[in-house]
This record gives sequence, C-alpha cells and structure tokens, in this order.
Amino acid sequence: MAGSAVLIETLFPLVLFSRRARYVLVPAGLSFLVGIRLLMGPTFEQFMLCQLFWVPWDRVFAAVRNRFPEPSHLVIYDAGCGLCSRSVVVLSRLDVLQRLRFTDVDAGWSWLTREYPMLDRDACVADMHVVTSMGRVLAGFDAYRSMAAVIPIGWLALPFLYVPGIPQVGRRVYRFIASRRTTTTCALPARHA
Repeated sequence: MAGSAVLIETLFPLVLFSRRARYVLVPAGLSFLVGIRLLMGPTFEQFMLCQLFWVPWDRVFAAVRNRFPEPSHLVIYDAGCGLCSRSVVVLSRLDVLQRLRFTDVDAGWSWLTREYPMLDRDACVADMHVVTSMGRVLAGFDAYRSMAAVIPIGWLALPFLYVPGIPQVGRRVYRFIASRRTTTTCALPARHA
C-alpha cells in the first residue's frame, strides 16, 4: 500500500499533460485520500475537493442537457438599461444548462408581439419579464424566481424564495430598485460579455 501511494504521488504530475493519465491517476489519488481517511484518520477534505477541478464540467453539463432536454425560458429585458444588461450577463454565465434565452425589448419587439401578443411593451421595459416553458408570463421578482428554478446554482436559494413573506419582500425590493434604475444605474454604460 505504501509503495502504491508513493507511485500515485510520484506519477500524479502527469495528469497536467495526459488525458489518459487523468482517467487513472485522479480516481486513484481520490481513493488514496479516502483510504487514508478510513485507515489512519487524517481528513484531507481540501485535497479531496481539489479532485473536482479535474472533472470536465462542460462535458458533464452537455451530457445533462442532452439527457434531459427541456424547453428554455425566454427572458425579456431592456438592453438600454445598464443594470438589466449586467444582470443578463451574470444570468447567462450562471446558466450552465442553457435553459434561458434572452431578447431585448427594443430589438425583438416585432417578433415578441407576434409570438406573445399578451405582452405589454411598457411593462417589459419597466420590469424584466420571463415567458416560461409552459407559456406563463412572469415579471420582476417572480421572473427571477422562475429563473432560479432552471439555473442549478439557483436551486440552493429556491426553497427560501417560497418561504411565506419572502415573495412580498422580494417584490417590494425589486420594485424599489426598478423604480430608481432609470435615474441612477441606467445612466451607466452597459458592458457586454
């Protein structure tokens, strides 16, 4: 066992250069750390967590997307608003399963009115809107809550967003920010990713 531990530790730098070595040495290294934990007691959790960096997450997310295809949510936002544009940049980076599609109110309004005649242009400029995969139209806090349901990192906050009282507070906070965005944050130029 000691010899195999020394061999794994000595060969481990090969994972930096060889994909084949990763398939063998990363699981072996993780097994080695688990073995130390079980047999000797030291924990080394931080080194176990480091093994997650070797996982090809882009392939994992692509496999999940292909395995569980799901219609995406359409996010309607005002690209002329710096705060809205920055929010879209953040949301698109967090959307690893690619469940959200984004469209600007001004650039896509003719298409939006054909596809979704129930939308009101002034309301879409005032608040971020989401058309869910089921055809429901949600705005403001409720739109963000529906996006949290399809973005994996949002799943952590999702139960909290349904706690009694939180939706009412969330809607007030959203309204407070949205009502002041045209005089403060939207004066800033929008940066695009």
